[in-house]
Amino acid sequence: SPNYHHIYLLCLASIHEYARDEHLRQKSWMMLQVLLADWATEYLAGAWVGGFFTRRTMYFMLCLGSLLTCGWLFRGIETYGVGFLILTFVVGGFTATFYGWLPLYLPELFPTRVRATGQGLSFNAGRVLAAVGALYSGQLVQSFDGSYAKAGAIITLVYIVGMALVWVAPETKGKPLPA
Repeated sequence: SPNYHHIYLLCLASIHEYARDEHLRQKSWMMLQVLLADWATEYLAGAWVGGFFTRRTMYFMLCLGSLLTCGWLFRGIETYGVGFLILTFVVGGFTATFYGWLPLYLPELFPTRVRATGQGLSFNAGRVLAAVGALYSGQLVQSFDGSYAKAGAIITLVYIVGMALVWVAPETKGKPLPA
């Protein structure tokens, strides 16, 4: 969620500012630069790329890309380095593009009289679910003997739900907005 991105930025900036270990400071600075560039690019690209595909196909592709790249990140990368930074950029590319694409699709789902309310509730419902997930993530990590990677790999399976549910949603591309 974009709101959580501010937390990442604050944490990385704080590590860079206050860490005594120069190597840690350099890593946090590099991650900060990668994430900022990635988020800016993908927020803007989401709606543009979404214009080339049907709404449901685009959502399915974003979920599939997120599932595969997050799975690779949590299962395949064990050390910090160039490979980690590149894959983090790719993961951010898929996961952040939702926030550029959702404002394209959500207004098309609701009639004018409830469009802002429907869009706002839909956009923020995921944040509520993510908050619940965050509250239980410690227990999930604990159940995997302290492995954040294994817990993260399990959490990414939520994209499978999105890949299935999108086909129940209406296709709106090229159709007039509901009155």
